[in-house]
Amino acid sequence: QAERGFILLREAEGPRIAVARNLDAAKIGASEDKISWSIAAEVLEGGKPLVTVDALEDRRFSVTASIHQLKLRSILCLPLKREGEVLGAIYLDNRERGGVFQPSLAAALNPFADWMGQLLANARRFFEVERDLRRTKKKLEAAEGELKIKYDYRNIVGRHPKMLEIFQVLDRVTDVEVPVMILGESGVGKERIARAIHFNGARAGKAFVSLNCQAVPEGLFESELFGHLRGAFTGAVADRVGLVEQAHRGTLFLDEIGDMPLALQGKLLRVLQEGKFRPVGAKEERPVDCRILAATHQNLRQLIRKGTFREDLWFRLNVVEIQVPPLRERMDDLPLLAEHFLAEFARRHGGKKKKLAPKSLALLRAYPWPGNVRELENTLTNACVFAEGDLLAPEAFRYKRELFGKDSGVDGVPEAEGLGEYRSFREAHQAFEKRLIAGALKKFQGNITHAAMELKIARPQLSRMIKKYRLSVP
Repeated sequence: QAERGFILLREAEGPRIAVARNLDAAKIGASEDKISWSIAAEVLEGGKPLVTVDALEDRRFSVTASIHQLKLRSILCLPLKREGEVLGAIYLDNRERGGVFQPSLAAALNPFADWMGQLLANARRFFEVERDLRRTKKKLEAAEGELKIKYDYRNIVGRHPKMLEIFQVLDRVTDVEVPVMILGESGVGKERIARAIHFNGARAGKAFVSLNCQAVPEGLFESELFGHLRGAFTGAVADRVGLVEQAHRGTLFLDEIGDMPLALQGKLLRVLQEGKFRPVGAKEERPVDCRILAATHQNLRQLIRKGTFREDLWFRLNVVEIQVPPLRERMDDLPLLAEHFLAEFARRHGGKKKKLAPKSLALLRAYPWPGNVRELENTLTNACVFAEGDLLAPEAFRYKRELFGKDSGVDGVPEAEGLGEYRSFREAHQAFEKRLIAGALKKFQGNITHAAMELKIARPQLSRMIKKYRLSVP
């Protein structure tokens, strides 16, 4: 029975009216002059609902000029809060009648106000993220204008200034075939950098051979790298071509070079210096022409001091050094990376490309990603597998427990900030809906038809909701 309704927002420069409507849902012009700001201020500052049955007779407002100037009578003002913080208020009034609003109505509307507070917080967060993305995009566009990129690096997703600097370095080293050392934490995409160097260069038509030095047992390392002849050792029943020879006229990428056995580092140095190698069991060396790129997450200078890595090999491999930043240092690239991986999933497995809900993007941005880009890709792949529909809501990431906060209690899964808010306003909405239905049934003494008319819903729909909430019919 409100004559007018307003949504007030509490902002740094002071409260303002965001929405104003009258009984006919029409906008109210010059709305700032048509409410009692003293009542609004009391609710916004105190965070408690305020109800007056007849403002003109209410002693609390007897000296309030706006009450008398506007001839306000029934007023109901509810705070919109999130975790104790007042974000705004709902202000309802009726200038013609007193007694329209009662304290019991304010109590009944509290769950709705809580729900609206959650929605308002979510909306603000979404627009903050969107604003930050627009700002970042402008910065990156400006940076791209300054940094001229020669080659196509579409498989290395990133527009952060640190990544643009890497692209510039790649332009230089692609055509000049010098050894490159790629440094960075596990999962940052060091092999993608190496592949970009190979496939943009003159060796693109030849083999790109990759070896993870962590994954090879020390006893098999020499045979894996340089090959062996038949009979060279027990079990060598046939000649084997090593990775160095497979990369002839192409590129050999040695990932986690810090884990290469010390005894083999000298033989690799021979390949770099002389372009020669010797298979296990062979008497003569063989020529080879391969470009060697190396990568590691370890501090090789420390390994040199410990005596587990050769300093002369370090100087040979580290002609050009590329430092790939961890994902946490270029979080502006996360939306681009997510889009890329979601498109890749759709391309590989068919179907429509899934999209991230705003709260899911906020969830991903809040996580530090110790596993970097690789961890992000695996997380999105998992979410795509288990998601229902084309929109990845926070629930789609429930198997990635690390994304969520520590305090949960909901189905044993920790709550993400976005997921917790979703559950909170859903529960508040359901409580409000349940209370409305119970009130209508009580008013009409269990007559479902009349209650449905009061609630402006179809009778079958009301029957389903009564069953859903397990309400007893008087």
